[in-house]
Amino acid sequence: MEQQNIPSSQTLNSNVQLSSNNNKKLIVIGVALLLVVGSGSYFLGVRSQQNKQKEMVKILPTNIIEISPTVKPKEMKVAVISIPPIANSPTVAYLFSPIEQEKKEIEEKIIQPLAEHRKKYVVAIEVKKITDKSSSYDYSILEIDKNGGTGGFLAKKTNGVLDWYAPECGVGGPCLFTKVFAQKYPMIVNNYIKLGTGKIEE
Repeated sequence: MEQQNIPSSQTLNSNVQLSSNNNKKLIVIGVALLLVVGSGSYFLGVRSQQNKQKEMVKILPTNIIEISPTVKPKEMKVAVISIPPIANSPTVAYLFSPIEQEKKEIEEKIIQPLAEHRKKYVVAIEVKKITDKSSSYDYSILEIDKNGGTGGFLAKKTNGVLDWYAPECGVGGPCLFTKVFAQKYPMIVNNYIKLGTGKIEE
């Protein structure tokens, strides 16, 4: 009969210890693999999320500027624009290009007497040259008043010399002239007084 080798208790303990050590190694290796796999997955997920964010940034328009208000509505102030009073001297516009001597004569005999006589009303004067040879007048004068009303008259030259301003008075009485106007322009006032159509204010 053959003898069977029965392992001793010492041999069994050694085998148990080897098996336990192998199990510990397998556990350590398994944990390490899980850590590596988990880290890789986390890294890939982060990179994927970053790539998505970059793509979103590329898609967003770059020419949009957001301006945040620096002043609260209740702190805003409304600018008040005041209109200066109208000057005594009206604005004069020539609708042609007069030579220096011509302009000087128009201002002396037409513009200045008109501005003085109508200083309570007139704010602008336009002077237009009449080029129609069939007309006996040389200039068309337009007066613009403070209330937006307009009036006008024609002026001419007699023997090459421009006639003086001749005011057109309203119906119901003679033309009234101030003492200042009469002193400045006696050549105008005297003609009206001689004809009985003018009077100097008291």
